[in-house]
Amino acid sequence: KILLFILIFATLPFVTIGGYYYGTRGVAYGILISAIINFFVVMTLLNKFFEITFWSVLKQVGPAIIAFIFTFSLIVPMSIYTIIHPALLLVLLFIVYFTICTFFYKSEIKRLFLKKG
Repeated sequence: KILLFILIFATLPFVTIGGYYYGTRGVAYGILISAIINFFVVMTLLNKFFEITFWSVLKQVGPAIIAFIFTFSLIVPMSIYTIIHPALLLVLLFIVYFTICTFFYKSEIKRLFLKKG
């Protein structure tokens, strides 16, 4: 119900107004603003009902964010300043991101395979 409320009173107006006045860029800004509103509402509800704080969520997704930033800072300059085929860059992107995430989530991966085996 709450997400439907956000959809009707935040997403639709921001996207409509943004699209009407600023075109595609306005729609993108409208979606961004509604996503930020949605984030704050969901974080408030998570904290209220489940006592999950922003920092605990950030601690869980932090390794993925670090892996993204590192991979992005490695792959983008390579794509701009070198002549490497995009498919090879995609494979390299996957390998780097997977390696970094595996480093951070080593214990969780080990626990997952121990339960299966």
